[in-house]
Amino acid sequence: MGIAAKPDVMAGAVGCVDCHDPSKADALQTVGKACVACHDDKFVKTLADWRTTLKERREVVAAVAIQASLATQNLKRQGGDMAALEASFQGHSSRLAYLDKARGVHNMAATLDAFGQAERDLRGLLDQATKAAPAPSASKPASER
Repeated sequence: MGIAAKPDVMAGAVGCVDCHDPSKADALQTVGKACVACHDDKFVKTLADWRTTLKERREVVAAVAIQASLATQNLKRQGGDMAALEASFQGHSSRLAYLDKARGVHNMAATLDAFGQAERDLRGLLDQATKAAPAPSASKPASER
């Protein structure tokens, strides 16, 4: 998957079932009530803030992924070498799907690191695809290209 497992600081202190039933999709408020056992009442807001931050970071990365996808599709249409770029893009898509499924608040620091790495890698992929694209033909007017 390409995402290093880094235990959260709470990993040794609490288990999954200490906060929620992993077999159920608990609402944030429900899980937040378990946090109050060790944290103050404001921690529920912290969880909501984390969710918002993660959503915003995911949206940034998703936008860069779309740009990279369009650039690689353009390169492919122009007959450019796609093997390495397509493999790299598919790997990043898999990692983003994994991050979506993991729902980041389980390990905020590691998830933010993973989103940051994904964004850097996708921007590099976008740059590669853009540089590898053949230049438009000078024989046609710009309006016909």
